[in-house]
Amino acid sequence: MSFNRSNYEDFNSVTTKIGCQAYFARKRGKGHIESGTICQDYCLVETINDNVLVIAVADGHGGDAYVKSDIGARIACETIIQCVKNIFNGISSHITSDTWVQIFKNSDFKSKYINLWKSAVIKDYNSSSENEPEPSESNIIKKYGTTILFAIVTNSYYVLGQLGDGAILMFNNDGQCQLFKRHPPKTSSQTSSLASGRAEYAFMVDFFRRELFGNLLLSTDGIYDKLDMENSFLTYATSLLNKVQKNQPINNPFEIDGIDISEISKDDCTIALMISDIPTPKYELKMPPWCECRNIEFVRVYNGLEIYRTYDEEDILEVHVVDGENILRALDLKNCLIPVPKGSRSMPSNKRMYSFALPKGIIRLQKLIEYGEHLEKRYWFNDMEYVQEENTYDENNLYSNEFWMDIYEKIMLIEKEFEIIKIYPLPAMFDTAYITVDRKIFLFPDTLIRQEFSKEKLSLAFKSFYDHFSIMGKLSCGKISIPLFRCPVQGQNIKALHTIDANSSLCRVIYNKEKDVYGLFNLSGKVWNVDDGKGKPIAPQGVLRLRKNQSFAIKNTESAFAAGAETMDGFAIYTVELF
Repeated sequence: MSFNRSNYEDFNSVTTKIGCQAYFARKRGKGHIESGTICQDYCLVETINDNVLVIAVADGHGGDAYVKSDIGARIACETIIQCVKNIFNGISSHITSDTWVQIFKNSDFKSKYINLWKSAVIKDYNSSSENEPEPSESNIIKKYGTTILFAIVTNSYYVLGQLGDGAILMFNNDGQCQLFKRHPPKTSSQTSSLASGRAEYAFMVDFFRRELFGNLLLSTDGIYDKLDMENSFLTYATSLLNKVQKNQPINNPFEIDGIDISEISKDDCTIALMISDIPTPKYELKMPPWCECRNIEFVRVYNGLEIYRTYDEEDILEVHVVDGENILRALDLKNCLIPVPKGSRSMPSNKRMYSFALPKGIIRLQKLIEYGEHLEKRYWFNDMEYVQEENTYDENNLYSNEFWMDIYEKIMLIEKEFEIIKIYPLPAMFDTAYITVDRKIFLFPDTLIRQEFSKEKLSLAFKSFYDHFSIMGKLSCGKISIPLFRCPVQGQNIKALHTIDANSSLCRVIYNKEKDVYGLFNLSGKVWNVDDGKGKPIAPQGVLRLRKNQSFAIKNTESAFAAGAETMDGFAIYTVELF
């Protein structure tokens, strides 16, 4: 390929020995040129040991608070490369691909990467005598705020990761695709950030077999936001693919249908394209003649599972094509709904098709998590309304902190039921699960398996779900409960649950990093009588350490008790349960 490098920060390609090629381009946005701002995007593409390709794309935040975000973006990309090198250099040659990909999906990888990035930006800041001292490391880290997208590609798999906006598109040569992380409608410039205390829980990482989709397109929001409509992003990706296949020069990597998107977008623009040498198959589903289904639509594909959507005269149907012949039947579980297949049939290559009727008003659990709906909402935690950054109220907010605590607890109950009947979830169980309008968990039987049982293996399978959440427990007063969230130093403010007084404060969640313990900082102005066998009360401005489940009592002297609160002799009784 020939490249026109003028006006680009980066514009290059990489050939690998693992059956793929990579192309990347980075351009300073028109708005940044006009304002004299440097390019805040960054991109790195590198091969490791000839058998691993790493693509990293980052978009430093704009605004006065993020004055070093361009450096933060560069360090984010460099840190991904370094993490991958450290992992692969430390892996035994006897470890299979199925094992090493799990390392990246583990929450330990995400936290280690985030901490390495934070350490690197603090070191960068302190290395210059021109930088003014800051009262805390968090102030320094914020200046470097950035998103990160990455792909780690080997012969058999690719691992994808995303924190913040932008997009990673998986697509084949037949016009089929799926976004790695689905996006809600974008209504502001706010995004998740490596600088955030909640970064670990917003960070999406997963792995896929390369045979599912052979091609990848990573893009910062400078390009993706302008193409986030219908199939425009796929059309753009396909146009780049066609040029590569025809050995045509990509003189303008940001062009689609004769329009240069980078000239429309005032933001910095960066893309990275990975194309496999061997095309992957098209996903098609041919229903049997006796099945009167209409408009069969490919939805998504996971490792070992294809999903289609169709309709018959009675129902909306979700059709699964899975590896293997067996499915668990007659599962009577109390804490979830498991449908009986409406139809099934054998297919070639030891596959089987199952169709399931979907209840009305359901929503995909994984989709909500990809949207970031599961993240802690910053508002007074027993309010029904969610107070947004703009100080406006969203009275129709469905996915409150209390909603997610309810879902979280139901998943814990499902885990206990699985332990009793000795079954495991396949990786696709959480990917395909739905939530019904009455908050029931809807699981598909073809995502469950019965094998030689190990409680440790079961716990590890459910950990992949729990790792999305910063929930560490709950605080209750009778029937009134709220979740407790992990925090870097200081977390949520909590109003008193036991009183109708809307201005009555109770406590604040805090974290002592040196002692690795959370606590509730008493803001009530009253003594807490703790039922821990020691008889030591928690005075105002004191801290109740959260090392175990416990309870405490607080005297109510100001107003009437709230409905549902647990009381005894004029005291409100609170309980703390740690998950």
